[in-house]
Amino acid sequence: MTTTTEQPRSEKKDQTPPTNTTPTAAVAAAVAPANAETTIRNDRPSLETLQKIDDAIAKRSGRGYAPTTTTTTSCHPRRSGVGSDPGGGGGGGGGGETCDVAKGGQYEYRDHTADVQLHSWGKDLSEALSWCAVAMFGYMTCIGDVDVNEKESDDFGKGVVARGQDLYSLIFAFLDEWLFNFHDTGFIAKEVVVTSIDLEGFCIKSVGRGECFDIDKHPQGTEVKAITYSNMKMIEENGRCDIWVIIDI
Repeated sequence: MTTTTEQPRSEKKDQTPPTNTTPTAAVAAAVAPANAETTIRNDRPSLETLQKIDDAIAKRSGRGYAPTTTTTTSCHPRRSGVGSDPGGGGGGGGGGETCDVAKGGQYEYRDHTADVQLHSWGKDLSEALSWCAVAMFGYMTCIGDVDVNEKESDDFGKGVVARGQDLYSLIFAFLDEWLFNFHDTGFIAKEVVVTSIDLEGFCIKSVGRGECFDIDKHPQGTEVKAITYSNMKMIEENGRCDIWVIIDI
C-alpha cells in the first residue's frame, strides 16, 4: 500500500509544474498488465507447431498418436443403407444415412445435432457392447485399414476393466475405458470381446485385437472427445439387445 505524506502549504506554493512527460506509476501499472498479456499470447505456439511436436513424439515412441483434429476424411462417406439396422430396433437418429462400417458389423451411425449416435446390436448385451466399442473406433478411422498386431494387442488390448453403479453407468464406463486406452496408447481395436459381465457388481472385463494408430497408414476420421449419457438406451428383448449411445465429437 502506498502512503502519501502531505507537504506544508508554503512548500506547495513554491513548486513549479513538472515537465517530465514520463507516465506516472499509476498509468504504467494500468498499462503493464495488458502489455504483459499480449506478450504471453504472442508467445503461444500455433496449432501447426503443436501438430509438428505431436508428430515428432509419435515417431520417437515408434507408434502413432491419437488424432488431434476433428477433420472428417473420405473414411466417412455419407451413404444411405451402409451399416443400416436390418432389424429396425427403433431408437433415435437422423435421416437414415450412416458412415461406413466394418464388414459384417452390427452397428450404425445416426446424426444427432452436433454429435453422433452409435447404435449397435447383438444377440445379448455382451455382443452389443462389443460392437458399440468397435463402432466408436470406426468413427475415428477406417476399421478396414486396421490390422491385427498380436504384440500390440497383447500389450494394449488386454485387461480393460470397467465398473459402474448401475447399467447405464456401466455402459458409459465400458466405452470410456476403451476411449481412455486409445488416448493413452493409440491402440485401435477392430475386434472387441466382452470376456465377463457382472450385472450385480456392475463390472465388465474385455479384450481387443488391433493395432496402434499410425498417421501414415490409418486415415484420420473424426476425433471422439467423450462418451455422454444423453439419450443413452438399452433394450433387450426377443433374443436381441440394442444399445444407443451419443458420443461427443
